[in-house]
Amino acid sequence: MFTTPYTLHPPHSSLPTTHYSLLTTHYSLPTNLKYLLILIALFLSVAAPAKVGPTYRVRTYENVTGEILDMRRVTQDRDGYIWVSSSDGLYRFNGYKMQNVKPGPYDDTDVTSYNIRKMVRDKDGDIWCVMNNKALKLDVTTLRFTNVMKAYEAKTGQHNTIRDINVGHQHTIYITTKDEKVFACDTRNPSATINLTRSVTAAQLRQQYKRPMPFALRDRYGNIWTRENITAPGIKDVHEIFCDNQDNAWYVWGRDLVKISFRPELFTALNTGGDAMRWATLDRDGRLWVSTRYTAPLAIYTPQNTLLGYLTPQGTITQAVTPFSARVYVTFQDSKGYIWLGTKPNGLYRLTPRPNGTYTVDHYSADTPGQLHDNQIIDILEDNEGRIWATGFSRGLCCIAEPHSARPRFTPVSANVDGEVKFRHSIYLSRGAILSATSQGLIVYDMRHGLRPLTQGQGIHHHTADIKSKTSLQSMALKTVIETTAGDIIVCSRDAGIDIMQSKDVWADNLIFKHINKENGFPSDYIKAIVEHKGHLWVTSQNKLIEWDPTGSLPESAEVRMTLEKNDFSESTPCQRADGNYVYGTADGYIAISLDTLSAINCIEPQTYPLVITSGVVGDTIVLESDNRSLNLTFSTLDYDDPERILYAVRLTDEDGRGEWRFLGNTHDISLAHLGKGEYTLELRSTDCTGRWLDNTRRITVIAKPQLSETWWMRMINILLVAMALAAVWLVRRYIMNIRRQQRETLDAYMQLVNAKGHLHDTAAPHTPGTAEPRTAGTADGKTADETLTASGETTATPETNTETENADDKDMLAIQEEERTRQQMVERVKMEPQNDAMIKKVVEFIELHISNSDIDVDQMAYYAAVSRSQLNHKLKQLMGVTPSEMIREARIKRACMFLKETTLSVNEIAYRCGFSDPKYFSKAFKASTGCSPTAYRVKY
Repeated sequence: MFTTPYTLHPPHSSLPTTHYSLLTTHYSLPTNLKYLLILIALFLSVAAPAKVGPTYRVRTYENVTGEILDMRRVTQDRDGYIWVSSSDGLYRFNGYKMQNVKPGPYDDTDVTSYNIRKMVRDKDGDIWCVMNNKALKLDVTTLRFTNVMKAYEAKTGQHNTIRDINVGHQHTIYITTKDEKVFACDTRNPSATINLTRSVTAAQLRQQYKRPMPFALRDRYGNIWTRENITAPGIKDVHEIFCDNQDNAWYVWGRDLVKISFRPELFTALNTGGDAMRWATLDRDGRLWVSTRYTAPLAIYTPQNTLLGYLTPQGTITQAVTPFSARVYVTFQDSKGYIWLGTKPNGLYRLTPRPNGTYTVDHYSADTPGQLHDNQIIDILEDNEGRIWATGFSRGLCCIAEPHSARPRFTPVSANVDGEVKFRHSIYLSRGAILSATSQGLIVYDMRHGLRPLTQGQGIHHHTADIKSKTSLQSMALKTVIETTAGDIIVCSRDAGIDIMQSKDVWADNLIFKHINKENGFPSDYIKAIVEHKGHLWVTSQNKLIEWDPTGSLPESAEVRMTLEKNDFSESTPCQRADGNYVYGTADGYIAISLDTLSAINCIEPQTYPLVITSGVVGDTIVLESDNRSLNLTFSTLDYDDPERILYAVRLTDEDGRGEWRFLGNTHDISLAHLGKGEYTLELRSTDCTGRWLDNTRRITVIAKPQLSETWWMRMINILLVAMALAAVWLVRRYIMNIRRQQRETLDAYMQLVNAKGHLHDTAAPHTPGTAEPRTAGTADGKTADETLTASGETTATPETNTETENADDKDMLAIQEEERTRQQMVERVKMEPQNDAMIKKVVEFIELHISNSDIDVDQMAYYAAVSRSQLNHKLKQLMGVTPSEMIREARIKRACMFLKETTLSVNEIAYRCGFSDPKYFSKAFKASTGCSPTAYRVKY
C-alpha cells in the first residue's frame, strides 16, 4: 500500500462547513439533472470565500487486492463495509483486509462459477449481483445468498439468462435478461414479488451508463471536487466513481483499488534545504531565528514570514546562505535584548545589538580557563536577578553573573549525580528553583539560599524512577519539563508518557507524581516537546500532535489533532510566530501550524464510524462452552481514511460491575483466555483516524457456561462429600480416642492392682523410716536372689517369703480376698476377655514380684506369661496401648508415687525399691512422667 498526497489545482473555494456530499452516480437521476447539480455546486464553490486550504490523498490498495481477479465495481453496504466485485465472487473490505464471500452449499443458488458481471446496492443496504447469469441477493448481515428468480422459474417452467441488474425508485430492483426482458421486484421480498414489467425497457436502463459517468463531491469541509481538479490514476477515464458515506471516493483502475480521501490543509511547510530544524526563537522585534540540525546557517525571518537573511560569524546579516561559526543548538534572547547562542561543540556565543542592526559577537568556550564549563550547550535561561544559566549537555548548569559586562563571571554548579548523565532541558521557577530534565531523572536546584550552597553541592535534589513506587517518576529518560499557567509542573519522558507533579514543595526530598500514559488512554508514551496554548497542552510525539486538556478525563481529553505523513517531528520546542502560528521542527525542515485552526476543524461533528466485529460473530451475544472458555475477537472501525491510525480500547465487566478500560493502541484484536463462569459485558470503542474518541461503543454479552464442577448441584454434592469425609474423620478420631481411653483405663486398672499388692506387701513387711532395704545382687543367669524362675514358669519362694506366708494372719487373708475382688471389678469394668485377663494377670504378678529388680527384661516377662515376646508386645499394645517396657516403667512410676505419698522413705530408697538403679535417672524419668520432681510430688500430695 502506498499513499500519494496531492494539492488542489486549481484550488476551489470552500463552502460553509455543512456536511453534504453529491453522488452523481445515483442511477435513478437523469443525466442532465446530474450535470445541472454539478454546475450549481461549482458556482457556489467559486462564490464562497476560502476558509481552509483543501487537499486530498490518493491510496492504492495493491497489498490487499493483489490476489483478486478482475475487480470491477465498488459499493458500500448498510453496515459500512466496502464491497468489491470480481470474477471470483465478492470481497468485503474492513479497512485492514479483504474477505472473500461466495455462495455456500446451503444457499441453494445453483451457481457453478463465481464470475460477477454486475453489482449494485439496494435502498436497504443489501448487495445484488449477477453471478453465473443468475440474479442473486446477498444479506450482508448473515452473508447468505438468495437466487431471486428461482421460485419464479420453477413456477413458470422458464429459464432466464440474466445480463444486468439496476436499482430503481424506492424498493424496486430491475433485472434484465439476455433476450431484453425486464423483471421488477420489491427488494424486501424479491422471490414473492418478482414479475415481468413493461414500464421500463432494457434500452432505458442502459442509457444511464454512458462513459464516463459524471462525478462531483462536496466534502464535509465544504470543498467541491470533480474529475477535473483531482489528479489520480485513471480518474479522467474510469467509468464509475463510488462515494461512500465518509466522503471517500472509490473506483477500480486496472488491477488497483483506488481511494481518494479529502481533508483540509493543516499546516504550511517551510523549506530549510532538506535539513531538520533544531531550534526556533522569536525575538522582541517579531523576527524568527531558525537553526538547523546538521548544517551551520542561522536563518532570520521577518514578522511577515519572509527571509531576512543569514547571520554571519561577524554578526552581520546577509542574503547569501552563509554558515555561522558553529551549529546552533539553542537560541535565547534575554531581558535586555542580548541574544545567546548555544552550540555543539563550540560553546556559547553572545550577540550584542548594534545601532545599525548588526551584532557584536563574543565567544565563550570551555577551552579558555575561567570561562564556560561545557562546550555543548543545549539550553539557556534567565533568572529573576538577570543572571544567565547555560545548561551543558554532560556537565549541567553554569551560572553567568554580570552577563552583559565585558568579562562575565562563570560559576559551574555540580549536578550531584553519580554516573554519566545527559541534560536535556531546564526551566526556571519564579518561586526559586531550577528544574533540569536529564537522562537520569529530574534534578531540582534550590535557589532560595543563593549560589554558594549550590557550588558546594547543597540544595540539589535528584529524583529518579522507582519501579516499587507508584508515585515516583515513571522513567529516568526525561525529555522536557514545563510549568503551566495554572502552576502545574509537567515532566515528559521519551518512553513512559507524562508525569504531573503533585507535591507543592518542589524542594522536597521525595516528590509525588501522577502518571499520564497509554495505560490510562493517552495516545503516546514517547514525548518530544510540549507547549501550552489557551489552557490546553499541545504535545509532540513521534509524528503526532496531540491536544490535551489537563482538566478533563482521559481518554477524551487527549486526542491526536494532526499526523505527519512522511516524517517525524524534531525534538525542538515549538515557537509561536508573530502571526500566532506555531513553528514546529520536522525531519526535513519546519512547518507553521495554527493551533486554533486545528481545534476549530476538529470541533466539526465527527462522522459516524461503526465498530464492527469481523471474526464471524453474529449478534450481540457470545456463548462460550464449558470446555473452551477462551475468546478471540477481531474488530474494525470502518473509517477508511487512515485505519492504521485508529486507536482501540476494550473493557470486560463482570456481573459485579468490575472492569476497567484497557487501551490497545492500533491493535484491532483481543484474546481473552480461561474466563470464569458467569455473564460478562465486553465493550469496545475506538477513535477515528485523527485520534478523536467516538461514540461508537459496541457492547457484547459474553456468557461462559459453568463446568461440571461449577454447577450448583455438583457443588452440593461436593459439600455433602466433604461433610461425609469430615464426619468419617470425626468418627475415626472418636473411635481411636475411645480405644486409647479404654487402653488407658485398662492400664490404670492393672497399675492400681499392682499398687494394691505393693501396698499389701509393704504393710505386711514394714521398714524402719530412713533405713534402706538391702538389695540382693542378681545371680549369674540374671535371676534375682528374691526368687528363681523354674523351667515350668512356677515361682519358688525364698525362705524369707515362706516365713512371712506361714505367719500371715486372718487380716492378711482378708486383704488378699479384697485384692482379688478389686481385680475382678477392674476386669469387669474394662471388659477384658478371660484369656487376655489370664495373661495380664501373669504379667501383673511378674511385675509385682520383680518391680524392685532393675535387671528384669521383656523376655523374662514373656516367659512368665507363657507367651512369645512378639505376642506379649502385640497384646499389651492392643489392650493397654503400651509396650512391655513401658508397662514396667509405668508400674514403677505408679509405685514410686504411692511410696512418696504414703511413706517417709527417701527418694533414693524409693528409687531402689521401684527398680531404678540410678536415683538421678529415677528423678528424670519421674519428672518426664508426672511433670514434677519426686520431692515436689511429695510436697504437693
